[in-house]
Amino acid sequence: MTAHIETSPYIVISGRLTVPDDKPIIKRILRVTNTPGLSKGFAKGNMIIFRGNLFINIQYSNSSEKLSKPFLQTYSIPYTHFINSPKYEKNVRINLKVISEYQEFSIINERVLHAYVLLRIDKAEVYK
Repeated sequence: MTAHIETSPYIVISGRLTVPDDKPIIKRILRVTNTPGLSKGFAKGNMIIFRGNLFINIQYSNSSEKLSKPFLQTYSIPYTHFINSPKYEKNVRINLKVISEYQEFSIINERVLHAYVLLRIDKAEVYK
């Protein structure tokens, strides 16, 4: 039997990302990609709790010039989220799918970026 969970489907990940001192400074963001990953989901009481990592790749330049050499910096940001659900036994299978809905990145200074990523729970199913 499968139960589809109705929930507020959004997860906000927001914060500062620091470019390490051994990497070139950042002057211009060229491209950003992100991939949400899920590592664990389980039922506890009236909640489904899940954990994952948001993997971010930032391609950037250390110069304002258009033809400057690009650099790549990667980040892995852990997250934990829960959704309300009917009470389930502990031994249920949970099928979740999280997708990236929106992203915004800005330069605070030459070593610090601000990241705002909106993830959406695309699917939440429980199999008894």
